[in-house]
Amino acid sequence: MSEYYYLVASLGALRFDAPPAVGREEFLSRCREQMSDVDFRSVQAAGLYGQAEASRSSPVLRKWNRWETSLRNALVRLRAHELGWDAHPHLQEIEEELGPGEAAREALSAANPLEAERLLSRARWSYLDELEVGHFFDTERLVVYALKLLLLERMAAMGREPGLEEFQRVSEAVRAKIGEANG
Repeated sequence: MSEYYYLVASLGALRFDAPPAVGREEFLSRCREQMSDVDFRSVQAAGLYGQAEASRSSPVLRKWNRWETSLRNALVRLRAHELGWDAHPHLQEIEEELGPGEAAREALSAANPLEAERLLSRARWSYLDELEVGHFFDTERLVVYALKLLLLERMAAMGREPGLEEFQRVSEAVRAKIGEANG
């Protein structure tokens, strides 16, 4: 596995509670310029929601995908239990991790959906911190960086302004449908 000292050092640190110094597109552009094709494909394949094909390219992605799928399965089980439904048809088969269940329980007990998403994001970030241990300048470090950038982008899209914009968009669409039905 190659080492990318300059690339990693040039990126800057990512913090859970702060916007990143570099966006995903710029990050991928830098990676494309400085990484081997094989290593770049591993970084490019990084996705938050457990893409199976990405797992073949990176040990960190395999661990991430297993953890994320375990988290999603835990959420399915808890939601299905609350609704009295059978969770089994909605579960993904995987050898599950134990840790994500607690994060799922904490998120489902949150006061509102935004707080639940923030708790889930924090749990994801913490697991990515664990995956980063021992990887300083290698491809796996850059895979974790890519995942953290995606997580920060997702969290930024859930802020107050984007939420108000989406609410207004949906409200206008509902008003238009009501107008069509009455007109």
